Amino acid sequence: DLIHHVCQGVFILGFSSIFTGLNFLVTLRSWLDDPERCEQLDYYSIEAFPLSARQLAEVYVSWPELQQLSADLVGQYPPIDRGVHTLLFAKGKVRLHLLFMELETALDKLELDPDSWYLDGFAPA
Repeated sequence: DLIHHVCQGVFILGFSSIFTGLNFLVTLRSWLDDPERCEQLDYYSIEAFPLSARQLAEVYVSWPELQQLSADLVGQYPPIDRGVHTLLFAKGKVRLHLLFMELETALDKLELDPDSWYLDGFAPA
């Protein structure tokens, strides 16, 4: 309902946590299954210490219902180089922007004003 409430054609979502891709894949699946979805979805994920494509593939073994989408993500996943990497899904209607950098750097570098955020729930002792 949040996406329908704020959508003006493009919905922008920010994510700040350890990127395993699962939140993105579930969001993508929901977007694909929603006949009233926004025209476009831009998903920004900020990750200072990204996992490799191999590590992501190992995570996805436990999620067979996401097999097709996760294979597409792993197939497009960039080398772990600092910077911004954009991956396209759903014929370019969904853009995953992987920002391999510190959160503070990403927020300073980009004028990012998402409609909503997924926030990190990790709290080390």
